[in-house]
Amino acid sequence: MELSQNERLTLVKYALSVLDGWGASNHQTEAILDLSQEQHARLKVTPATVPVGPSTFERVHLIVEIDGLLRTAFESSHFINNFINVRNNSKAFNATPHRTH
Repeated sequence: MELSQNERLTLVKYALSVLDGWGASNHQTEAILDLSQEQHARLKVTPATVPVGPSTFERVHLIVEIDGLLRTAFESSHFINNFINVRNNSKAFNATPHRTH
């Protein structure tokens, strides 16, 4: 199903909002969404005038999906918005890889 330009724009704005909620800097947002500084600045002011390429839109889609999964997994907005900074003490995340010979 092909999205309309308006729907695509809505998703881009939502992804920018999500990244802002996660505390991403402008530089991080630009790197994550594959945007130039100029594109990012223009998206904030006049989003309808900024063409969004396939690479950026694929990244937008991933951010929206991650946000949806976080909202499904957690009830607390603290965990949803700060999941990147929340320490994980799980042995699976702190285990050293085993070498096979």
